[in-house]
Amino acid sequence: PVIQGSIQFPSQSPQTNAITGYTFNPATTADNYCVTTDDGTLTMKCVEKNITIVADNGTWTYDGTSHTQNSYTVTYMDGGSTITATVPVSANGVYKFANGDSLHVVITGEAKNVTTGVNNVVAGYTIYHGTENMSACYNVTTINGTLVVNCRAITLTSATANKTYDNTELKKETVTISGDGMATGETMNFTNFASITNVGSVKNTFDYSFVAPALASNYCVTVDTGTLTVECREVTIKSAGAGKTYDALP
Repeated sequence: PVIQGSIQFPSQSPQTNAITGYTFNPATTADNYCVTTDDGTLTMKCVEKNITIVADNGTWTYDGTSHTQNSYTVTYMDGGSTITATVPVSANGVYKFANGDSLHVVITGEAKNVTTGVNNVVAGYTIYHGTENMSACYNVTTINGTLVVNCRAITLTSATANKTYDNTELKKETVTISGDGMATGETMNFTNFASITNVGSVKNTFDYSFVAPALASNYCVTVDTGTLTVECREVTIKSAGAGKTYDALP
């Protein structure tokens, strides 16, 4: 007999396994036989493979930009062994299985401002073999990751200054920002600086505020105040000298 029928993917089930022709051996007379053909059926079903997709975590220091972490880890059994593979951002969400299937994962999650945890969500996935969708052959578990943005640590240091008393106010309205510094394009205002006129010392205190769109919640601020000092003005008091001939009077 000549049989024509094939199947490659479960989605093609069922397929007819057709008897398209037959011949008898030379020693056999065909007229002696009444032939009926009965086509068979080809079916294919999935043997589900369990896989777990875990969106990766991401941690940054606040810098004024939005952050994403479009990488993930996939874990599954293959030949009795547990396979764990990290799929980097550069892979564009695609992982290749040894059988030629490819896993395409979409991850959505974005964090800009300080947060202790925004979900990095496995928003979708599809598994292909070439152009054939094989997702039904996989039992998929998804686990979201977490995106964290930590505060930007800055230290505000007011200036130190001193002078000799001159009956004028000593004031130094300068602040240096150190540590992580301000995020690009963000600024602060400094007002209400301390002052001193008479002899003594005071802390060079000041008030600060963030200029919109900067948010105070994105910064961890340490204040280090300088010192303003007015020193005494040195003067010499000298009495006048005098002389005379003794006359019994002072």
